[in-house]
Amino acid sequence: MVANRVSILELDNLFLTKISIFFSLILNANYKGGDELFLQAYIFILWNQIKFHDSLINVKGDIFWISNNIDNIGEKSHYHELLKNICAVARVDLIAIDQKLGVLYLIEIKRNEVDDRCIGQIMRYYESSNEILYKLSRKLNINYIRPMVVCQKVSVNIWNLERVTFLL
Repeated sequence: MVANRVSILELDNLFLTKISIFFSLILNANYKGGDELFLQAYIFILWNQIKFHDSLINVKGDIFWISNNIDNIGEKSHYHELLKNICAVARVDLIAIDQKLGVLYLIEIKRNEVDDRCIGQIMRYYESSNEILYKLSRKLNINYIRPMVVCQKVSVNIWNLERVTFLL
């Protein structure tokens, strides 16, 4: 399915809904949060169909599966240089770029609850990517980086971070 992502997205909405339900059932079958790679595949394949209800903006754009090099980023890609440089310093799971809004999303997948290490990890990715983006921002028209953590649960009352979005 991952290799044929473009073909799958050309299917009718009813079939895409069935695929989404299939992934959801498998993810929910494992109380511990499912396998991270499976969740990465789910987000990668259905990125533009996923509704993030807790987000103030409609999260969309081109998505790249970085952690497993499954999504081949061709030399002709408009973002090739940026993604290559980010991959050299940050092993983030997924990167999405919304060209219309000028936002780059760093997406980290976690199986269980978020802890200090996870926050430190995504913030290190943010800082490293921010330096790279600063050098290339005029060329690519990307103005913001938005770190995102996708996890099973988070104790929001212990986190006081304005720059991280949690998707449950």
